[in-house]
Amino acid sequence: MTFDPQLLYSVLIPRPVDPKDLAEAVGEAFGVPTARVGVHPMDDWEDRDPRALATCEYGALNGELAWSLVLYTVEAAGPQPSERELALRLARLLDCAALIPTVRISPDVRLAAAPDGRLVHVVVEEPDDEDGPWYVRAAEEPLADFPGAAVGPLESVVRAWRAPTPVTASGFAPTSGESAPAQAARDLLSAWERLTVRMAEGWPPSRWYSAALYEDDLLTRTRLDTALEGLSADQRAAARSVLGVLDATYRSRTVDDGGTLLATALGQPAEALASRPWYWHRHPDPAPWDAS
Repeated sequence: MTFDPQLLYSVLIPRPVDPKDLAEAVGEAFGVPTARVGVHPMDDWEDRDPRALATCEYGALNGELAWSLVLYTVEAAGPQPSERELALRLARLLDCAALIPTVRISPDVRLAAAPDGRLVHVVVEEPDDEDGPWYVRAAEEPLADFPGAAVGPLESVVRAWRAPTPVTASGFAPTSGESAPAQAARDLLSAWERLTVRMAEGWPPSRWYSAALYEDDLLTRTRLDTALEGLSADQRAAARSVLGVLDATYRSRTVDDGGTLLATALGQPAEALASRPWYWHRHPDPAPWDAS
């Protein structure tokens, strides 16, 4: 049988499992007979079953995470679940959280599949040495396996969220061999448009947005004015047209209070933003940093 390195899964679980129970769960999760599942410690290379369609290696951890699992299959096992699908199946079958790596988020953030079918981002503190304890320090939602985790939105997850930016894509499309200033201006326009998309869609992915993140977006808008000056006349005209549409959308989705609410949320005097450009005086109503 030929191993396909693409079918490789890494999962962390909060408690050890009897190898026989683990074999049954892995077999059901992958849709293969339990008799064709190999389960063994990670450092055991002698007792591996060459007939196994699915293999699960396990290694002990300390702290709030007890086992690290590495799972893989052979081609004969047939179509395989996505990483999220597998984690959800294992969580249900093992009746405990199953944590998998995340993509495009900070390294300490993982996605926890819960037995009830939820997918919850968590912050994992890894040990400094191999035998040190692992901790789950924070979670977007309560998880029974990690009662000590702080519960609430995770700023790193919110920051990493991406969405299409059609106004920028159509009005300031990339061209072959374009300059670095044009690329930089497009990135800034996309970031500014992304804020308006967040507003329209109810602040995904957590229905929350910190005042600090909102401040970052306004700083992006400030940098746009400078960035557009470095473009050619034609590019500048196209970029300003896009910016006009985005600014109008931003105005329509915010209210003007002179910047008082945002300044207060940032821990500054109420009048701190009064002298800044107009977009600093506006905020969504209700403010997303007050959302529960």
